[in-house]
Amino acid sequence: GVNNFVQYKFSHLPSKERQTIVELAKMFLNQINYWQLETPSQRRQRAPEDDVAGYKVNYTRWLCYCNVPQFCDSLPRYEATQIFGRTFLRSVFTVMRKQLLEQARQEKDKLPPEKRTLILTHFP
Repeated sequence: GVNNFVQYKFSHLPSKERQTIVELAKMFLNQINYWQLETPSQRRQRAPEDDVAGYKVNYTRWLCYCNVPQFCDSLPRYEATQIFGRTFLRSVFTVMRKQLLEQARQEKDKLPPEKRTLILTHFP
């Protein structure tokens, strides 16, 4: 779904620039699979005006399908990008974007130069 969105939204760009955006989207989706989501109570403190009930549902599903199976072998583990859709992405995008940019700035010496440039200059 995200790749279709990127192709639709950025189809007017030259091929090289569009490919840059596609690479950035792939990097972001990969991060989603390994991200530790904030708890609903942390979310409520940070952004009380947000839809905490909807986030709580997404958080609970993420906990059951993605997080707990990492240390409980009897449960099958799923990647968040494979089982969640638009509502999940909308509920985590703003926070993940902010944290990802902050992390990229703090660890800019550890990142390969091409990834650093990609994140710091092209990430929305």
